[in-house]
Amino acid sequence: MEKYQEIAKITEKYLGGHLQKLALNYENPTLVHVELIYEDDSQFQLDYEVDVELKKEKIVFCKHVLTNPFEKTRLQRNKEFETALFAYLLNHKRA
Repeated sequence: MEKYQEIAKITEKYLGGHLQKLALNYENPTLVHVELIYEDDSQFQLDYEVDVELKKEKIVFCKHVLTNPFEKTRLQRNKEFETALFAYLLNHKRA
């Protein structure tokens, strides 16, 4: 997880939570599907998911939800988080 410490910092700064799980799936050299789970101060786990199109410099929002055993609550997207995440991925994309 040390490799992605910067994403953990971005998650804390913009989403106010602690990164619990991260998956970066490179669908092809220009498309990255990002799934992360973070925990807020109330110990709720939230899921944030985006597709990042590196070549087009575009983020496609997929979902941001709070999931508990009884229900799912859809949350708004956080464009500041997405911008910071995009900048990180652009600077660390595969060669």
